[in-house]
Formats: sequence, C-alpha cells, structure tokens
Amino acid sequence: MNIYDEQYKKLGFNAQRLYPNEELLRFMGRRFFSIPKNKRRKIKILELGCGSGANLWMIAKEGFKCYGIDISKEGLKLCLRMLRKYRVKAQVLVGDMRKLPYINDFFDAVIDIVSLQHLLFSEHILVYREIKRVLKPEGVFFFLSFGK
Repeated sequence: MNIYDEQYKKLGFNAQRLYPNEELLRFMGRRFFSIPKNKRRKIKILELGCGSGANLWMIAKEGFKCYGIDISKEGLKLCLRMLRKYRVKAQVLVGDMRKLPYINDFFDAVIDIVSLQHLLFSEHILVYREIKRVLKPEGVFFFLSFGK
C-alpha cells in the first residue's frame, strides 16, 4: 500500500477537499464554459492525480467527457463515490502519470492540481512528454503547484 492509499484509507474524503480548486474553476470558465453544453460532450479532459474526485465531478457535471488517473486505489474508490453522489460519470483508472495509458492526440485538455509536485523534479520531464503525447495539437495543459 502506498502513502496515498494509507492517507485515503485513514482520512477518507478528509484527505482531500470536497470541492473543485478555485484556479481550475477560473481556467475552465475562461477556456470552456462559453461552449454550449450540448457540444461539451465532445471535449475530452484528463485529470492527473484525480484522487477522490473533487475536481472531476465538477468537470463531468459541466458536461465534458472526463477521465481521471491516480496512483491510489483508495482515492479512486472515493472518486467513484463522489461521481455517484453528483450523478455523473468519468472513466477513472489506477495508473502512473509518467506512463499514461492513452493513445496519442486524444485529449483536448489535461489538468493537474498539485499532483505533479509530488514527483522528483527529474521525473517532471517524463510527465511533460506524456502530456504532450496524449494532448491534441491544439490541446491545453493546466497545471497548479505549490512551493516556496
């Protein structure tokens, strides 16, 4: 069991927030919310390190085709509960962002809210290559990290 599984098992939803990150909401508003809801289903968005689904449920609720990947099985169990609570769907799987199990040029957007920062800095380049590979040529990457 990894450290993230331990945290989710011990703290449940208290291991992460319950509602979407504010900066992500701003990004989504500027970039995607002007698109009519009936056309959003064609837009595929991947969240790296989706954890318990605090961001993913909102993206799905807004009508986008959602995908989430996380290294924690326990986090994804909570994520599925969160998605059911809001009556939305997303394709979530256990995996490593350093080797994404998706085809090339698949996503319109990839987002990361404070997940990539948990990798060694030397591993970031692996993730950036994977993001570039799975993003469509006109796709966008939104990234939020904390630091000093």
